Amino acid sequence: MAQYDLTMKRLTSVFPRDYARFALGTDVSGAEPLAVEEQDKELPALSREVDFVARVDRQEEEALLLMEFQTVWERDMPRRMAGYTWRLYDRYDLPVHPVVVVLRPGGSLASSWHMVTWGRPVASCWFHVMALWEVDAAQVMDQELTGLYPLLPLMRWERETDPAAILEQSQRLILDEIEPLEARADAYVGLRVLSAISYPSELVKQILQRRELMLESPAYREIQEEAREEGREEAREEALHDNLLAALDVRFGAVPAALAEQVRRRRGRTELEGLHRRAIVVESLETFARELE
Repeated sequence: MAQYDLTMKRLTSVFPRDYARFALGTDVSGAEPLAVEEQDKELPALSREVDFVARVDRQEEEALLLMEFQTVWERDMPRRMAGYTWRLYDRYDLPVHPVVVVLRPGGSLASSWHMVTWGRPVASCWFHVMALWEVDAAQVMDQELTGLYPLLPLMRWERETDPAAILEQSQRLILDEIEPLEARADAYVGLRVLSAISYPSELVKQILQRRELMLESPAYREIQEEAREEGREEAREEALHDNLLAALDVRFGAVPAALAEQVRRRRGRTELEGLHRRAIVVESLETFARELE
């Protein structure tokens, strides 16, 4: 999922006006991305959570546009949107327009969150939900929202149903209509990454082959580095799994296959290191298995 998050953050930062127009359904006089980096003492940093937030002028009224992109709908999304909305309002003292864009069908979409305490309403938050598969691709092209061209394969096409033709047309639009080179490269990388959500990966690779263009993209380099870091983290976790199982084997003999599989499903360096320390002092293999469960 990290590559999708990185891709959408890059696209919205390169094409903020297009995404503001798309979310609001109208043109805007300005869309200034905000770099939200300040650390809260008790709450997670917004910069690590929010996909896109911009100060927008619309009809002589200034507000913050908050956009979150979800590959598939998640049940806790309404609560998260309420938290993002109120934290942004508290920090900038500006009204907030929250929008969730869902990229792939799945789940039961909801557009509000409510807190009720002892039967009494305490707080509510409403937000706009955009199901991308219901968006007409032709309208996006007619409005020349070039920043959304990487998302075209995930939209609804009335006159074209062949996946290969959709990918080829989306590719052609990006190559012909987006300038400068770096923005075109970011859009092309976005097209390749996002198309894989709904199309077979082999088909995507077969049609979207402009590697020389992708190398010009900062987004591509960031995705590659993220992939390398994930690979390094997986290797570290694998070593922790081996050390943990070795400790159990030395103390109690052969570890049952079912227990070994449970151990290898565990993730996170902190948890695995804690389990390793526990394996060194626990009184029996059975006790360790119960605690693992």
